[in-house]
Amino acid sequence: MIVQTLHAAPTPAELAGPEKQLLDWCDGQQVAWLGRGSTALYYALRAAHMKKPAEGGPEVVFPAVACPCLVNVARLAGFNSRFADVDAQTGLLDFRSLRERCTANTRAVVFVHLFGGTADLAPLAEFCTNAEIMLIEDAAQALGGVLPNGDPVGSVGDFTMYSFGQAKMLDCGGGALCARTGAASELLEQALREEVPTQPLAPADRRERSASYAQIQRTLVNMHRRGDYGQACAMLRQHGPRYDSLYLEPFVTARETSEMWPQLAGRLEARRAKAERYRELLASAPVDLVDTWLSSGACWRFSLLVRDEADAALASDALRQRGFHASNLFWPLNMLFGTPDACRAAEGFGRRVLNLWVDETVELAYVEECAAGLLQRLRAK
Repeated sequence: MIVQTLHAAPTPAELAGPEKQLLDWCDGQQVAWLGRGSTALYYALRAAHMKKPAEGGPEVVFPAVACPCLVNVARLAGFNSRFADVDAQTGLLDFRSLRERCTANTRAVVFVHLFGGTADLAPLAEFCTNAEIMLIEDAAQALGGVLPNGDPVGSVGDFTMYSFGQAKMLDCGGGALCARTGAASELLEQALREEVPTQPLAPADRRERSASYAQIQRTLVNMHRRGDYGQACAMLRQHGPRYDSLYLEPFVTARETSEMWPQLAGRLEARRAKAERYRELLASAPVDLVDTWLSSGACWRFSLLVRDEADAALASDALRQRGFHASNLFWPLNMLFGTPDACRAAEGFGRRVLNLWVDETVELAYVEECAAGLLQRLRAK
């Protein structure tokens, strides 16, 4: 179903402050306020396609460790997805693998600031510029973070996408896309005039469908853990399009965003304090810490790699049974979608990663109890 464009212009007056801060962070030219972070990615990819159409179909390269919705959005935008491997300790995009995945049809690369982590993006930006590839920073989990040189997250790519959805740094709803350069802004203006290939959902329907998709994702990951790769990939191809209407939404949360924006600095500080406490309590645990948040200043989750990969899923289940928030569902996208892109580091990372909550739903006392429960589980072997 074709509906009207989702972008509402001009920017609401109450978002003048947040918009200025985003533009300052990115040294950007334009911000489009959109209904979801996934909607921001859709328009960034449409802009990349407009910059240089591909005869054989445009391709986008994602890191293999990322949210599956990125791939579904790419399909909606008319892109084929390729997957690059990641650093085995951080889960961040491996630049060498990326170069191997790029082809003559590659039109965009997405760098995901996974769990709030960052990296030196200068070599990646230089490669993309020379290859005429659009670089998109996914800052959904790193709002307010900084790069290793101290520059803000979002200050390198042609586009930076943000999400303010549930469990993000700010959970006021909606998302945004920042175009950094004049050329990117012109392409974005063209993309925003396009009609989108789906009908936005009513709030109740969106919540129900989101919960359903989360359950499907959990089921598919568990099938992969059992080795049912073919069946799981077939289910994802079959059911994925049914959830397309989740990804493209209009922006309707100006007041909520304006009211919550001043809380960002305090939220980041509180998350870091809880992450520091986890770090202290789990120093002797048989785990490797994914602590890129120490340099970025943005901690989405407290993430660690359980050294015995068989224990990661068991520990996650045990913690949830005791009422703690824990997950290890970042299964490699190349495996979930059944592609030939080999990403061995991502596969090891996906089996071992465990995420613990540090957001506004938990307090320091909760962190201490959760850490004690994890230590008990890991030492029970």
